[in-house]
Amino acid sequence: MPLIPHTSMAKDQIREIVSEVEQALGPGAKPEVVESVASLVLARIRGHDPTPGPGGLPASDQFGVVTATGTNVGTSLAVLSNVLADSGALVVDVGQTARDGLFALMIRVDLSGIRIALAELRRRLQAAAASGDVRVTLHREDLYSAMNLP
Repeated sequence: MPLIPHTSMAKDQIREIVSEVEQALGPGAKPEVVESVASLVLARIRGHDPTPGPGGLPASDQFGVVTATGTNVGTSLAVLSNVLADSGALVVDVGQTARDGLFALMIRVDLSGIRIALAELRRRLQAAAASGDVRVTLHREDLYSAMNLP
């Protein structure tokens, strides 16, 4: 696939890059490492400066998506929102649904003001959710969209 710098990449191109990074790093690569390497590659392709800012993200990659799924719907939004606020992330949008004892939560966050590394924020979110039966992920918005949306 020719890598020509431009500002808008098709989702299938992003998926292909992430897949190639996963293959290159091998089966033992942690998702955070794959995402970090893919982020640097995408920043270069797009002609952005991939130098990480205070939160570990290139300045051009300010939005993220937090997802949480599980059974403990009562405290999840409040607990995760507190972790995000304490780190300097701003909640932009929230969507959630609950049914038959299960729930799904999606939070769009502005990461431009985070004061900790993205990996540390991810760790704190997962630690906060560990007290309940909740699985939490945090991804850059463009990678999340490319990998999870049609």
